[in-house]
Amino acid sequence: MVLVLVTVTFERAQDALTIYGRIGIVAPEHRGAKLAMRSLKLWERMGRAMGAGFIYGLATLKIPNMQVSLESLGYQLIGFTPGYDREIVASNVVKRVYEAVYCKVLVPDEELLRPDPKNLTPKVKALFELLFPK
Repeated sequence: MVLVLVTVTFERAQDALTIYGRIGIVAPEHRGAKLAMRSLKLWERMGRAMGAGFIYGLATLKIPNMQVSLESLGYQLIGFTPGYDREIVASNVVKRVYEAVYCKVLVPDEELLRPDPKNLTPKVKALFELLFPK
């Protein structure tokens, strides 16, 4: 008998019809078996079945595996969270870390309302145009 440990959790925001992928863990001895990829596909199918229009989650910058998985499934890098999570970096030393924020829109483009550029600060406008060009 082979025991494969995969843990995936998500949070559904009922009012916003969004899904937040909270945690995904694959046992070290099973990494590389594309279990995270399968979990992400299931996560997306569940989101669509629940009527979600948007899925987002965070990926560690410690190793590229989750970044590669998300990008290969069409998730878009939209930014970074400085200090969202913590990691043990040495014995008795815990530091806050940066993580990548990825999202996938599950509705057609015509259902998205683009912001009026006059309502954006110059920094917000520049980043928005970089991330979401027309």
